[in-house]
Amino acid sequence: MKEATENALHYFDQANRPFFMMIEGSYIDWGGHAENGEMVISEVSDFDRTLGAVLDFVESHPNTLLVVTADHETGGVSVGKFYETDKESGKKTEVPQKVGVYFNTDQHSGELIPVFAKGKGAHNFQGIYENSEIYHQMMKVILESE
Repeated sequence: MKEATENALHYFDQANRPFFMMIEGSYIDWGGHAENGEMVISEVSDFDRTLGAVLDFVESHPNTLLVVTADHETGGVSVGKFYETDKESGKKTEVPQKVGVYFNTDQHSGELIPVFAKGKGAHNFQGIYENSEIYHQMMKVILESE
């Protein structure tokens, strides 16, 4: 995802015109539906690397706004201690070097979803509100920049 994002940013940057780009880490959702902790960790890590590339772009292009959010949470994910279970005795032993990923469901949850923003107009994305409000905040930023 990082490489595709970097290629797209370069393409749009070369066009020297305003652009809107949406990047979705959809496999995070798939991992939640599958209750697959390894997949969730891998996909969040991939999304993190992609965000790093976008943050680098924002730093070198001060007229850029980055907004990061989601439409929902999937799996009721929580993290905690990781245990290995001995197959013969059934005894659980904590492994302090690892983190366990636990799921409450394989469906979307009602967890609050944070919104993060960086760059020009980021001040419009503070607080907690319905995710449908993001559209109105983005329109406010666009109108402010005209």
